[in-house]
Amino acid sequence: MLKTVLVTENTSGRILRVDLRNGNTRQVATGLMGPEGIAIIGRSDVVVAEGKTGRVLQINLRDGRQRELARDLPLAQSAVLTPEDVGMPTGIAASRDGSIYISCGGDNSIRRIVQINPKKVKS
Repeated sequence: MLKTVLVTENTSGRILRVDLRNGNTRQVATGLMGPEGIAIIGRSDVVVAEGKTGRVLQINLRDGRQRELARDLPLAQSAVLTPEDVGMPTGIAASRDGSIYISCGGDNSIRRIVQINPKKVKS
């Protein structure tokens, strides 16, 4: 049974871990520029899209290390959120072969970004 989930907070630039049993939250990453879309890859790493910068980052949730995987993507997120932006969330997913896929609302595409070590990908 699923006990926790990770949630991105776009306007605060945070990633939170939410305990589904009691509703408690714990901040696990900060300082992001419009995070939206998140996928777990391995025991302590996630990939997240930064809507305001058009980047995809790999973040280690234990020590906070970040690695840029892609940049200048047309994610269709503006610096100021409008009601229209809320209807176009960025999706990100990791496949078993280690590929990272992201939906880009700016040009209505789905892109394969990078192939990471497939042994780390959790499906």
